[in-house]
This record gives sequence, C-alpha cells and structure tokens, in this order.
Amino acid sequence: APELPLDLRFVSGSHPYNAPYFDGAAEARMRELLAGERCVGVGEIGLDFGPYNEVDVETQLVAFKRQLAIAHELDLPVECDIHCFTSGPEVADQFIELGCSIAFGGAVTFGKSDDIRAAAAKVPLDQLLSETDCPYMAPVPLRGEECEPAMVAYQAACIADVRVEFGVSPREETYRALWNNACALFRLS
Repeated sequence: APELPLDLRFVSGSHPYNAPYFDGAAEARMRELLAGERCVGVGEIGLDFGPYNEVDVETQLVAFKRQLAIAHELDLPVECDIHCFTSGPEVADQFIELGCSIAFGGAVTFGKSDDIRAAAAKVPLDQLLSETDCPYMAPVPLRGEECEPAMVAYQAACIADVRVEFGVSPREETYRALWNNACALFRLS
C-alpha cells in the first residue's frame, strides 16, 4: 500500500443503525481495526432515537454496551460526544451542564440554522468540537455533495465566525480550542 502523505487517524465502531448486525464477525472486524496503529478510539457508537432510526432500543443497548466494554478492555477512548448537534441553545444547556462535548457538523453552516449557530456560540470552549458527519450534511457552500473529512474546515470557520459575532471568543482561540479538544478526546496531545 502506498504511504499516506497525511497523518490520518480513525475510529472504529458500529453505528446504532447497524446494531442488529453487530455479531461475532462484526466484533472481530472491529477489533482488527482497533488494533491498527492509526486507530485512536471506538466510534461512532451510541444510541439514536431520531426520526430516521428503525432499530429498537434493546438492540441498540446491547450493541452499545458491548462496544463500551471493548473500549474499556482495550483502554481506548469512545467517540461518544453529542454528535452532529442540530438543536438550539436550550437543548445545548442540558448537555453543557452534564459536561458533554458537543460536536457541530455541516448543519451549523446552513442558511436557516440560526438556532444551531446560537448553540455553537454558547458552548464553553473546552466542550466544543467540529465534525463532518461523513458522508452526510456537506456544509455550505458544498451542500449536495458527499461530505468528507476535508470539509470540516467549513464548519470550523463558521463556528469561529459565529463566536466572534456573538462576542464570545476570538477566531484564533476558537480554532485552537477545536484542535486541542479533538486531540484531547483521542489522546493525541
């Protein structure tokens, strides 16, 4: 395989939508990926009760608990933040109080997402993350395309601009926090 020019990292896990398929073979493949030198954690895992979910609660819980046990066994961090946040400040407040990290994807850049941007302005710097949510929700100006990791720059710029607009933090401070928080989450300091 050719040498990759970038220092890419990844996480491995079974999304809640795939919980019914998280069997012995899937676990074995996950463990194989987790053993890779560029793998930094277990994810994207969790519970999803959103409008597109068709997997029952019990099936999701079984897969989630099993993956948490694997992460604990292997001493790996879990990418189990508040992922792809698409609500307003009132909902963010509840997660902020719990000490959760809150990650903003492409939706923060959408024209009608003022409530999401207000939430991004409200999250304390040490709880703030950006993400792509690949392959979904490509940011403005790339809406309609398949989202990819490089597009995270648009979310980060939007979050930094919003925090300046709300008088919360300078652009550079936001960029630094986004980077440091991601590195801390995955022990890449």
